[in-house]
Amino acid sequence: VDARRARLTEVVERCAGRAWALARGLGLDAASAQDVVQQAFVVLARKPERLDPPGDPWPFVAGVVAGEARNALRKRRPATGLLRDD
Repeated sequence: VDARRARLTEVVERCAGRAWALARGLGLDAASAQDVVQQAFVVLARKPERLDPPGDPWPFVAGVVAGEARNALRKRRPATGLLRDD
Protein backbone atom coordinates (compact mmCIF):
# COMPACT_ATOMS: atom_id res chain seq x y z
CA VAL A 1 0.00 0.00 0.00
CA ASP A 2 2.76 2.45 0.89
CA ALA A 3 4.63 1.74 -2.34
CA ARG A 4 1.51 2.36 -4.41
CA ARG A 5 0.77 5.56 -2.50
CA ALA A 6 4.34 6.71 -3.12
CA ARG A 7 4.02 5.86 -6.82
CA LEU A 8 0.75 7.80 -7.09
CA THR A 9 2.35 10.78 -5.37
CA GLU A 10 5.25 10.60 -7.81
CA VAL A 11 2.89 10.43 -10.78
CA VAL A 12 0.87 13.40 -9.52
CA GLU A 13 4.03 15.45 -9.04
CA ARG A 14 5.40 14.53 -12.46
CA CYS A 15 2.22 14.85 -14.47
CA ALA A 16 -0.12 17.41 -12.85
CA GLY A 17 1.13 20.40 -14.83
CA ARG A 18 1.05 18.57 -18.14
CA ALA A 19 -2.38 17.15 -17.29
CA TRP A 20 -3.76 20.63 -16.61
CA ALA A 21 -2.24 21.97 -19.84
CA LEU A 22 -3.80 19.06 -21.76
CA ALA A 23 -7.23 19.73 -20.25
CA ARG A 24 -6.93 23.43 -21.16
CA GLY A 25 -5.83 22.50 -24.66
CA LEU A 26 -8.93 20.36 -25.04
CA GLY A 27 -11.11 23.41 -24.49
CA LEU A 28 -11.73 23.64 -20.77
CA ASP A 29 -11.46 26.84 -18.77
CA ALA A 30 -8.91 26.95 -15.94
CA ALA A 31 -11.32 25.91 -13.17
CA SER A 32 -12.83 23.07 -15.19
CA ALA A 33 -9.35 21.88 -16.17
CA GLN A 34 -8.41 21.75 -12.49
CA ASP A 35 -11.55 19.74 -11.72
CA VAL A 36 -10.80 17.33 -14.56
CA VAL A 37 -7.22 16.80 -13.40
CA GLN A 38 -8.39 16.11 -9.86
CA GLN A 39 -10.97 13.63 -11.13
CA ALA A 40 -8.36 11.95 -13.32
CA PHE A 41 -6.10 11.43 -10.32
CA VAL A 42 -9.04 10.01 -8.35
CA VAL A 43 -9.52 7.51 -11.18
CA LEU A 44 -5.81 6.68 -11.08
CA ALA A 45 -5.92 6.24 -7.31
CA ARG A 46 -8.71 3.69 -7.76
CA LYS A 47 -6.62 1.75 -10.30
CA PRO A 48 -3.15 1.85 -8.75
CA GLU A 49 -2.09 -1.33 -10.52
CA ARG A 50 -2.08 0.65 -13.78
CA LEU A 51 0.77 2.75 -12.37
CA ASP A 52 2.93 -0.23 -11.38
CA PRO A 53 4.96 -0.71 -14.54
CA PRO A 54 8.14 1.33 -14.41
CA GLY A 55 8.62 4.00 -16.97
CA ASP A 56 6.79 7.07 -18.07
CA PRO A 57 3.21 7.16 -16.72
CA TRP A 58 2.26 10.12 -18.94
CA PRO A 59 0.60 8.17 -21.77
CA PHE A 60 -1.80 6.51 -19.34
CA VAL A 61 -2.39 9.73 -17.39
CA ALA A 62 -3.02 11.64 -20.63
CA GLY A 63 -5.62 9.08 -21.70
CA VAL A 64 -7.46 9.37 -18.41
CA VAL A 65 -7.35 13.19 -18.52
CA ALA A 66 -8.63 13.21 -22.10
CA GLY A 67 -11.51 10.93 -21.16
CA GLU A 68 -12.44 13.04 -18.16
CA ALA A 69 -12.22 16.20 -20.28
CA ARG A 70 -14.56 14.69 -22.87
CA ASN A 71 -17.01 13.83 -20.10
CA ALA A 72 -16.86 17.37 -18.72
CA LEU A 73 -17.37 18.91 -22.15
CA ARG A 74 -20.25 16.56 -22.90
CA LYS A 75 -22.00 17.56 -19.66
CA ARG A 76 -21.71 21.26 -20.57
CA ARG A 77 -23.10 20.82 -24.07
CA PRO A 78 -26.84 21.47 -24.33
CA ALA A 79 -28.87 18.38 -25.08
CA THR A 80 -30.22 18.17 -28.58
CA GLY A 81 -33.46 16.33 -29.09
CA LEU A 82 -33.88 13.94 -31.95
CA LEU A 83 -37.49 14.94 -32.41
CA ARG A 84 -38.32 18.36 -33.79
CA ASP A 85 -41.41 20.31 -32.99
CA ASP A 86 -42.33 21.86 -36.39
